Amino acid sequence: MTPDPTGKPSKLPPRWVLIVAGLLVMHAAGMLIAVWVVTRESTGAIPGYYQKAINWDRSQPQTRESGRH
Repeated sequence: MTPDPTGKPSKLPPRWVLIVAGLLVMHAAGMLIAVWVVTRESTGAIPGYYQKAINWDRSQPQTRESGRH
């Protein structure tokens, strides 16, 4: 324990211990929030995206030839 200005021992831990503990708690909370965001059901994926991309790739030469952009 560190003495306070009056010379009495302080009952609180040193400030750096509280800072380190606070940073660890904030990091853990941030990681839990990140896991929650990533594992939610709404993925934002577009249904049939791969097939749509293949069809778009196949249609591009025809679109360029016809002059439509």
